Amino acid sequence: CPWTILFRLYRHAVSVQLLVLALLGAWAVSMGWQVARSVCLSDESRDLPAVQGFMDRVSDWPDSIYWRPSLDVPRALDASSASAESSTDAASSALARFWHGWLGRTPMYAIMEPIRRWFDPTIQWNELAFYLVGGLWSLLVWSLIGGAITRTAAVRLGRDERVGLRESLEFSSRKLLSIL
Repeated sequence: CPWTILFRLYRHAVSVQLLVLALLGAWAVSMGWQVARSVCLSDESRDLPAVQGFMDRVSDWPDSIYWRPSLDVPRALDASSASAESSTDAASSALARFWHGWLGRTPMYAIMEPIRRWFDPTIQWNELAFYLVGGLWSLLVWSLIGGAITRTAAVRLGRDERVGLRESLEFSSRKLLSIL
């Protein structure tokens, strides 16, 4: 039963060392977005609702590390009070809010959302620079942290040995280009 390996790795997944490493990554991404905002954006760009909403999700430290989905199931989902067409619209709207609420609280949001916003035709140059700098910073940080976490898991699983935090970070920094 090869799937039983998941039980062996559970202790590793909740180890203090890796949780601190992931917390450090979340903090570094948050601070990187704050720096990108202060360097790249003008005062009027900082006040745009799209930029403010994005910054609330990626840099509202430490609140951004908690998952709080905003899933309000509207009354239209009740089949007795709505037609099938409005029920479908309400369900897709609730699913979209749930998905955006979940995705907005993950590291993947700080990497994927800037890429999506690069293709917005109404974006200004300073916003483009902001999303480019912040997105690359997020990718770099999570590549380094994810590489270190993956290295410790692979060594623990393959050789049943413990790897120190420094050693795993050094390995990850040496292999950063391939991890990216």
